[in-house]
Amino acid sequence: MATHAPDGRERSMFSSSDGTAIMKQIQATHAPDGREFSVKPLLHIVEDIFLRAAPALGMTSIVQQQGAHQAQLDELEEKALQNGFHETIEMLSYTINKISCEMSCKCSGGGDAHATTLAIFNLVSNYTWDEKLVLAFAGFAVNYGEFWLVAQLYLTTH
Repeated sequence: MATHAPDGRERSMFSSSDGTAIMKQIQATHAPDGREFSVKPLLHIVEDIFLRAAPALGMTSIVQQQGAHQAQLDELEEKALQNGFHETIEMLSYTINKISCEMSCKCSGGGDAHATTLAIFNLVSNYTWDEKLVLAFAGFAVNYGEFWLVAQLYLTTH
């Protein structure tokens, strides 16, 4: 009984059907409860984490980067106080932390990426698609930001 390697067409059909099954599983987790929050302030925080954590090209770059973003941070802080965003962050912090832990624990343990993805989608099932994206991005930003804080601490002590 001879076996042959699947041709490109068979592989793409397998990938397509596998992708369809994954999409159905993800869509099955979607159950928004009607509560919504503004994603822009959280997205600005995520962006700031990435900008601050990005390796700089020297002290001049760091000073310019911090100066340029301090005005944005001040403006964001003022808007946050006016819009009650601190309460929103407190409400979302548990979910963001759970997402962050899910990413770091499952990835460091060699976990299945598909299972991790579904676990994260289950954590954010009650949110809209935009909110799901920003929450997942925030969870990743927590891990990324923590890594760069440790890296910077290491560089300053050695």
